[in-house]
Amino acid sequence: YQSMPGLYVTAKLYRPKVVEKALPTILYVCGHAVKEKNGVRYGNKAGYEHHGMWYAKHGFVCLIIDTVQLGEIRGEHHGTYSKDRMWWFSRGYTPAGVEAWAGIRALDYLETRPEVDKTRFGVTGRSGGGAYSWWIAALDERIACAAPTAGITTLRNHVVDGCVEGHCDCMFMVNTYRWDYDKLAALVAPRPLCIVNTDKDNIFPIDGVFKIYQSTRRIYKLLGAEKNIGLQVAEGPHADTQPLNTGEFHWMTRFLQGAELMSTLDSPAVHSISMEKLRVFPVNTGTLAPNSKPTPDQLGWPADQLNTRIDESFVAIEENLQTDTTVSWTENRKNLMMAFKNKVFDGWSEGLHQEIARAKIEPIKTSEKDGIHMSLMSLQEGTVTLSMFLTCRPGIKPNELELIVLNILDEQGWQEFVNTYVHRYPTIFSP
Repeated sequence: YQSMPGLYVTAKLYRPKVVEKALPTILYVCGHAVKEKNGVRYGNKAGYEHHGMWYAKHGFVCLIIDTVQLGEIRGEHHGTYSKDRMWWFSRGYTPAGVEAWAGIRALDYLETRPEVDKTRFGVTGRSGGGAYSWWIAALDERIACAAPTAGITTLRNHVVDGCVEGHCDCMFMVNTYRWDYDKLAALVAPRPLCIVNTDKDNIFPIDGVFKIYQSTRRIYKLLGAEKNIGLQVAEGPHADTQPLNTGEFHWMTRFLQGAELMSTLDSPAVHSISMEKLRVFPVNTGTLAPNSKPTPDQLGWPADQLNTRIDESFVAIEENLQTDTTVSWTENRKNLMMAFKNKVFDGWSEGLHQEIARAKIEPIKTSEKDGIHMSLMSLQEGTVTLSMFLTCRPGIKPNELELIVLNILDEQGWQEFVNTYVHRYPTIFSP
């Protein structure tokens, strides 16, 4: 289907052989599974087909959709991650938006099918698909039940612990308001939500996952819906394991089929279909030379596809900046600056951007020893005062330094810093 004209989503639909009534339906969004052979991509749906098979065998309809990056038509998730497309930020673009949109339009399509009960939609997926499950469930209230798997953790994990280095752009929304991810999770309440993760996942660490769960559970409790939130933790690394799947399957059968709370699952999800059988676009490789790269025509790509360059058009931009010719430039400038502050810095507290510009940095103490000059600096920003320590060669003024490296220390780093320098510069560290 086309989630918008020219933006193709390749997918596979799984259902029982015999359908006598409308069935609960799962939208499965895929993680980063590369399925490629001889230059032909079969989509990451080929990496998760066992989920679709399990659901169809157990009385569900399941639609598994490819992502724009790892679908049959190659788009891009790695703009700022490795492609130097830093303009994505200023344009307000993230592939997370493309994947969320694809999921919402998938629900539109599923509603047209007679075997689908549109009052019993569930969404799930692992890794990247876990993140997309969050976007779709938060944005579209047609989702009656969600089980995001290995797709969320705290900003502290991402920034302080460095987990962001293991993720591409599709994992992150345009975070104007600087939310932590528990606020995103709270948007699903009070609908049934199971947070699924493994205990040794190095890109979704269990401490952050548990914090998200605890914070979100508080919201469910305030809404009188604590029975609708769950946590499934399986042993293992960041992988698609059977114990992990058990939590997902149990949650969906319980809330979409009305199964008993302690019901047992009778079979695992097992890969059973070769990826070659799961391709949507027909491949014409008869004229393909050995060891050559297939052309879009040979891969069956539609001529009007926008997937390969959707980052250039998904978010519209104002081509011509318009000003009001009936008022002065001073008035125009005031209006443009107000729009800039509201749209670009809207998540900042009132006047914070002005306070930063007026921040004062003053030296408090200085000392020299062993060819190193150290200064204790005071940075005052509004009502907040911070301390900084500047080390450099003697005789160099701070404004003459060609490079300054800023290290922000946690408790352990601060203690190591003090232990290293307190004996050399006692006057700097004295009260």
